Amino acid sequence: MMTFDATRYRQKIRELRNVLYDAGEDSDLRTILKDEARRLITLVVKFTPPLGPGGKSSGAKQAGERAIERELKSLFGEVSPELAEATENKYGRENIDGYIEANGRPMRIQWDHLEQSPDALQRWHNQYRGKRGKVPLVKSESGIWKKRVIVPQGSRKLYIEKEKLRVGRWKASVAAALPFLGGRVPRWISRHFTDVRSISILDLSQMDNRFYPSITFGTRAPGTGEPDYDYRSKFQAAIRSRTRSISRRINLLIKVHCAAVNGRQSITRRAEQTNTEAYEELDEE
Repeated sequence: MMTFDATRYRQKIRELRNVLYDAGEDSDLRTILKDEARRLITLVVKFTPPLGPGGKSSGAKQAGERAIERELKSLFGEVSPELAEATENKYGRENIDGYIEANGRPMRIQWDHLEQSPDALQRWHNQYRGKRGKVPLVKSESGIWKKRVIVPQGSRKLYIEKEKLRVGRWKASVAAALPFLGGRVPRWISRHFTDVRSISILDLSQMDNRFYPSITFGTRAPGTGEPDYDYRSKFQAAIRSRTRSISRRINLLIKVHCAAVNGRQSITRRAEQTNTEAYEELDEE
């Protein structure tokens, strides 16, 4: 009669179940999920506008601020109170097509609106924004001062500086989960977390599910579905990439644990041993 003592293998299986599922937030499967989610979200944040020179993530904050300044200088022109009053008396406040004197010579002007209140810039800015929240640039014409909105001298600079503080909102709507996953978020992005809750998609309620841990994140920011940037296809490609990484890491994890079951070494958490890629943090600006 042949007998087989399975005591050691039963113990090994209990140990394996513990490190895979039962070790709380430190279990191997949840460790891999959180690490891969952190990598995925970091990657998505990097290709979420604004982008730096050449479409890279470095220099993104400065690029966003320059874009805002360029758009608002294209939208708004400035004149002195005296010139604004004289122009209004002669041509009115809408659809102005006439001449003013500049440096002793006549200059043709084409202004859509003459705004006397420095508090109205936000309203005009919102009116001229497109679907992605950007203001289309208008080409200048030689010998003609063309502007959509003329505002009081000095008010444009103040408004530009205020709008520059909004740079990073789209990135923040995607990055909201990173602090919960051990990721570092630069201040110019994280400063918007409270303000972007209405457009940020974040559900961490199943992150610590014993057998089926999951993380849901995304964004409803304006421009997300616009075809000219193709944000969705980039998002889907990033998910496919990290899905392949998860599959590779779990296969490697199984091999490591199988070797421990068949051998004499104890079964301990091995998720970190499956991590073969360097993690690149978001750039500080």
